[in-house]
Amino acid sequence: MSRTRALPRLLSALLVLAAPRIAGAEVDAQAWAQIIAQGPLGGPLRGYAEAQLRLNELDRGTEVQALLLRPAIGIALPRGFTVHAGFAWTPTFHPRFNDEQRPWQQLAHTASLGPITFTNRFRVEERILENVDFVALRLRHMVRALWMPPGSSVGVVAWDEVFLEASPPGPGIRGGFAQNRVGVGAQLRPMKALWLEPTFVIQSIDRGGAGATRVGPTGLLLVWINL
Repeated sequence: MSRTRALPRLLSALLVLAAPRIAGAEVDAQAWAQIIAQGPLGGPLRGYAEAQLRLNELDRGTEVQALLLRPAIGIALPRGFTVHAGFAWTPTFHPRFNDEQRPWQQLAHTASLGPITFTNRFRVEERILENVDFVALRLRHMVRALWMPPGSSVGVVAWDEVFLEASPPGPGIRGGFAQNRVGVGAQLRPMKALWLEPTFVIQSIDRGGAGATRVGPTGLLLVWINL
């Protein structure tokens, strides 16, 4: 079996094996498909568009849990910094339909050390939630490392992202620490304009007074389109 075919199968096996072994938490196995298209618009301007579909309850019958559409305009700055501002529509469908819209802003920095590329990303979201009479502020911080050996088209990626609710508690808003995501996977580059990242993700969501932490072992396929 080739290395390219083995990696997605290995990540799928990890997803199945991890779910029953997460003790003391409500487990919800999920599958996410994500497409990100990005490229220059002229001068320092950068275009960004993202679409994501999330399925959950894989062990009890698949449900469409959420859809994310997230376009933005960015500006490339000196020394590896970029800033973006955009708008996201992120409705959820399970267990019931809930509409959400999010203006968002982002500062990111990318730097390389030999074959390893590090990304440090800070994002602010203004969440406009159904049945909530105020705009909820959420802060997100991600650190990411990509190891791509010279001359290779296959690398290893690992990242961690923390979510903090900066608004008072309300419907769908816990306040303080909200969730953490950790991902480990591979990056495959079949061509310059197309990169694939099959990734195994553990998502831990703090449910506060609602009960145990909810853990979502997740299989993610991320497709990068470089314009």
